[in-house]
Amino acid sequence: MFGVAFTQLAVLVFISLGGPSSIPLGMPPGPEDPVMAQFAPEECLFYSTWSSTVTPDPSRNVTERWMAQPELVKSFDHLKLAMRQMSQSGEENEVAFDSVAYQLAARCLSCSVGFYLSEIEFHQWTPLIEGGALIDLGTNGQELMEKITQAMKLLADREKIKIDMVQYSGFDFWTIAADQTEMKSTLTWGFIRDQYLAITIGEGEMQRLLGNLRTAPPQWLTDLRNDLSVDRVSSVSRIDVDGCADRLLQFMEEEDPRSVDGMKRFFKIVGVSSLGEAGWVSGLDGDGFICRGAYRTQGEPEGLLGLIVGEPLEPNAFGKIVDQPMIMLGARVSAPKAFELLRDFSGLYDRSETQFDQGVAWISDTIGVNIQTDVLENLDDHAYLYGSVDPAQPMVGWVLGLGVLNEMALMESYHKLNEFMKATCRSVPGLDLIETEVAGRTFFTFSESQEFRSIPEISWSLSQGELLLSLDPETLSGHLQREWMTDDALVKNERVSWCFAPPRENVSGPLWVSSVNVPSLIEMAMPLLRASRDPLFPTELDFDSGDIPSIKILTRDMKPSLSAVYQTSGGFETIQRQTYPGGTPGAVVGATAIGLLPALMKVRNATARAEAVNQIRQLTIAMHNYHDAYDALPARFSKSDDGKPLLSWRVHILPFIEGGELYQEFHLDEPWDSEHNRTLIERMPDAFRHPKLEIDVGKTVYLVPATNGVMRAPEDSVDEKKFPTGMKLQGIIDGTSNTALMLIGNAENAVTWTQPDDFQWEALEDPVNGLYDGWGDGLHVGLADGSVYFVKGSWLRIVFGNLIQPDDGEVIPFERDN
Repeated sequence: MFGVAFTQLAVLVFISLGGPSSIPLGMPPGPEDPVMAQFAPEECLFYSTWSSTVTPDPSRNVTERWMAQPELVKSFDHLKLAMRQMSQSGEENEVAFDSVAYQLAARCLSCSVGFYLSEIEFHQWTPLIEGGALIDLGTNGQELMEKITQAMKLLADREKIKIDMVQYSGFDFWTIAADQTEMKSTLTWGFIRDQYLAITIGEGEMQRLLGNLRTAPPQWLTDLRNDLSVDRVSSVSRIDVDGCADRLLQFMEEEDPRSVDGMKRFFKIVGVSSLGEAGWVSGLDGDGFICRGAYRTQGEPEGLLGLIVGEPLEPNAFGKIVDQPMIMLGARVSAPKAFELLRDFSGLYDRSETQFDQGVAWISDTIGVNIQTDVLENLDDHAYLYGSVDPAQPMVGWVLGLGVLNEMALMESYHKLNEFMKATCRSVPGLDLIETEVAGRTFFTFSESQEFRSIPEISWSLSQGELLLSLDPETLSGHLQREWMTDDALVKNERVSWCFAPPRENVSGPLWVSSVNVPSLIEMAMPLLRASRDPLFPTELDFDSGDIPSIKILTRDMKPSLSAVYQTSGGFETIQRQTYPGGTPGAVVGATAIGLLPALMKVRNATARAEAVNQIRQLTIAMHNYHDAYDALPARFSKSDDGKPLLSWRVHILPFIEGGELYQEFHLDEPWDSEHNRTLIERMPDAFRHPKLEIDVGKTVYLVPATNGVMRAPEDSVDEKKFPTGMKLQGIIDGTSNTALMLIGNAENAVTWTQPDDFQWEALEDPVNGLYDGWGDGLHVGLADGSVYFVKGSWLRIVFGNLIQPDDGEVIPFERDN
């Protein structure tokens, strides 16, 4: 389809090279292009730019010395050559398009690029994007521009799409109208100022881009560059977090209103609702790669962001941490806030918050320890975690340390916990509590005595003003034996001393410090990647793991990556330093989000499809359970003494889908539309609510055939009002695996869920047209054996009548798509 090709070209710049921070965008940076600053709009949801690159100078800093290694240069050149060769294979039109796409991608790796997203909306799960990109193709870029246009013409001819030429501000542009694309957005591209390729998506967006180029850079960009000063800038990014969150909530409000409250709660917990905007500037200075970030908050920080607000960390806060752990982080963390946040996280899932509270109450009643007053209030606000990554033993090697404010007060609860664990181990065979003394300090280990453990070991100790936890007793033992570093040991450590010096005035901290020993991670990961059966790169690309330089080359002169978080009057600032060249995190967020939008829509569609299948399965299982209880399937409806239908089968299976309480509220001797029963319609269980269709409240499309199907009128029921029964499974002589039990109707055939009405297929000229086919290539059928299959509509039309009848003697070979 043309939409795929449209997406490839129009969003190529957005997705390819905004890329992760592991991609060295604009590294080493060449002279900044002022046009990319002018290009930025006054208002946008996302903006990112990176500079052109120059040959690395090994004498300037450790990052350029690392990049200048001949083996790395050769490997990167090989990759570019492989990409060019890959683009020249395939059919003629595909070669024309893919070749240009790869050439453009390769050019973007070394030239100056900028892009922005001004708006995004969703209509029926399709993203409508408005934004622009500007690529400095250089003075000889006209040739590539002509190839792009030619490739698009070939593609348009194949797809019967019309390309028009328009002129704005004296420049010629090619454009494809919105109504000709699957994305419903106008695509425009052209060559301006004899140097730049301009691409826009959206009506009127090219005029806006050209207007930006005639004005000074926006104030937000000037402020960002001034606040986050970097000697040699390679990339700049900014994201309007609040605006993006609003667009997502608006989309959910339209497509799935039930999930809006849950998403708002999630945003609050993770801190998104506290963020207004975020920006980053990355580049090089005398020490190597640096990335600085600024985060503007709205009101008092909440959720995860609210945890790290407090007094600056002291250098001696990490006095017992091993000198160079693979991963280390330390922070000012409020223990009571962390506890509340954990409770909020549990509340994102059904009944989990209640279970959390019940667990806390059980601890208080059983052990005699009030977690909040006896434990949390006796902890101070410093915490650290350090350890090593070991894929073979992921639990081993980590220590969590929590600062203690009042060790004497905490000791009483600590003893109660230990006594309770001892009593538990005495009463439960196979459980052990081992008490170990090392270096004059005691720690406890809870474990299973058998060789194959079903629960991990956990060790803990209260020692020298710290509460320590580990999932490996040997690691905790080593920690307790380690000598405490002097108060100024970290400050004197050249590698980390800068973390404790705020980067500018009106900034305090650090509130958070982390270190990642990148060389150690590479040494661990590369053998695993090279031994993997799954290829790291596309099989058609003449580049594989063997073309990656050796571990010695990759780790030469490489120092650990260090990050710190500081507090400002309006939010937070971050600094990251490392040897490996990278880009800004904003490019990761924006480029990945835009690039993955079509895929995300497919994922969302697949999720809804899976939910629909699960609903059919849940309902058919409920019918089988009804059969077990009353020796027959539920009748299609209950009936009154004079034979009039009362309530649908959907009401009578409520006790079998966790709806027993609602079932008790029905007046079973009254019809579905009686004064009382009408009040229960809007309380339809989620099991009958389609995950994608928008229909009236209280209506469902989960239906059974109204005539000649498995579901029949009440037959020989003990109580035709309370337990109406119909056909027995044994009566399905055609076979339960070859007989349809349940179908999904379309919106026009939806019925009130309590109403004794179902799929009136005989009244339709083509019954299949009355079913839901919104998945694009077939329909779901729930069989009488409880299975659910996806079938082609063309096949279903042929066999529909025989498939739904359980005893007509026509056994239909079931043609399944999956």
